[in-house]
Amino acid sequence: MQNLCLLFAGRRGLDDLNTRNSVFRIPEVSRKLKETQRLLEQILGSGLSIDLHAYVQSSEEDFNSNPTLKSLVAGTVQVGLFDRFVKYISGPEFLVGRVNGCSAMNVCAGLQSFESFVETSDFCQKNNMIVRYTQQESRLTGVKL
Repeated sequence: MQNLCLLFAGRRGLDDLNTRNSVFRIPEVSRKLKETQRLLEQILGSGLSIDLHAYVQSSEEDFNSNPTLKSLVAGTVQVGLFDRFVKYISGPEFLVGRVNGCSAMNVCAGLQSFESFVETSDFCQKNNMIVRYTQQESRLTGVKL
């Protein structure tokens, strides 16, 4: 039997709109994006509204304008593709990729939960700080945002 190795590429794989539209149609990827949407709503509350479906289908310029969200979506897609791979082929013996901070590879290797992956993403960390600051500021000034 041959050993299977799965390579986790960088986030540039989703730069093309046609590629994004293609992977979005894969049921496992679509489910992971919906789960990410739900988790973002829980983590960030009403302070920040993100529509991942619209973001995935946005122009290359818009998609590339938010590197932290792009990275989160790319990782989400990688986990969804991994789920499909395992469902139809089998678990690979090796996972190869570069790990910088939060990584879809850590989720696929069972080292991190998907919820933790989303929660600790640069996007959530950056925007959670903004939401907290905005809420703090509104209490101080009495202005409801």
